[in-house]
Amino acid sequence: MLLSRLGRRVLLKRLNSFYRGLSPDQKALFDNKYLCLKATPQNRGFVFLKFVANFWKGKVYRGKAEKLIGNVGITNAENKVVFGSYANMEREKMLRTLKIPFSVMYADKPERFKGPGARSEMVIVTDSSLKNPMGMYEVKDKVPEDLKDIPLSLPGYPNYELDHVTISLKGTTNGGTRPLGHAVSCVRLPNGEYRIIEPNGNQDPCKWTSPKALRLYFKSGWYKEAYDWDVTTWGYNSIVYVKNDSKLPKFETNKTPKSIGVNKEGQKILVGPRGGRYVQLAVGKAARPEKKAFVTPKKIEKNGTNSKGRVIYKGPEGGRFVIYQGPDGKRYKRYLKSDSAAPIKTPTKKPVGTNSKGRAIYKGSGGGRYVIVTGKDGKRYKKYMPKEK
Repeated sequence: MLLSRLGRRVLLKRLNSFYRGLSPDQKALFDNKYLCLKATPQNRGFVFLKFVANFWKGKVYRGKAEKLIGNVGITNAENKVVFGSYANMEREKMLRTLKIPFSVMYADKPERFKGPGARSEMVIVTDSSLKNPMGMYEVKDKVPEDLKDIPLSLPGYPNYELDHVTISLKGTTNGGTRPLGHAVSCVRLPNGEYRIIEPNGNQDPCKWTSPKALRLYFKSGWYKEAYDWDVTTWGYNSIVYVKNDSKLPKFETNKTPKSIGVNKEGQKILVGPRGGRYVQLAVGKAARPEKKAFVTPKKIEKNGTNSKGRVIYKGPEGGRFVIYQGPDGKRYKRYLKSDSAAPIKTPTKKPVGTNSKGRAIYKGSGGGRYVIVTGKDGKRYKKYMPKEK
């Protein structure tokens, strides 16, 4: 809801109403970005909405969100977040804490749904157990014919529009030695794009309303490569529709901060409202560059096959890679890990300059610039530089 098209406006509506009811002293506590309160049964809503406000202001950075959200304490009597608990149950507790009215439609018992309540801001479609997903499907198998695309509005109630879903995943991790059970969120952004929020917080494009696209996404092997997750089954855990009400406040983001240059890692140096300088580490699309579709050249050297039977190709600089199909139907390169850091010889080409440490800068055949560094094993390796603006 923090990022989704209508969900964040529902949160903003509740935040504005809550803030107006605070005393001057309470507002001072709420606005203090350095203050991190421990939740009690009496102030849970205050602590959570303070977290929401900080997130939107860009004051919550990767690695800090878990600590802050842990202070909300909405899961049990000891005011501690219980990791591994059920997403549907935790969401209902959170919505009740924030006093956001909602209705629930059970996918396995649709006859019990008599329509959204008069004050319901959203309708949550899920299994009646609140624990099990609405069916689990093998990644290796084709999507069943009766599993249709998710409708963009709640059937019979067109003013409730699709906002976000949660997906349950099962499989193995830790090299296949430990069972995996996890949930990921999928959001519909304000600009209409569909994204999957990955475990590290990055947003990956995927038309998650289509079961076929989701299956291809999990089958592509990206989770195996990035997190050592071998996903074997997946299923929709919940589907959330939010009422598109004209009374919902417009969401305005902060002004774009001024940039005064880049640091040695190529990250933009920004200036805050009080003159402080920082680099932005917040979660977003820029955290991982967009992949470019691969077009097979007319002349390309083949170098065997991998364990999945995919042809291994050899690039112009000796790197070996395979070609796989992404969730968008396009083809992409994935380099073999064993070749990602192969020792190199001194280039025969002339340097194109030097970096701040006096190392010679070379230009590769693909246009990338790199320097040569000596590893801990005494061998020499390429270290690519950030792309030129």
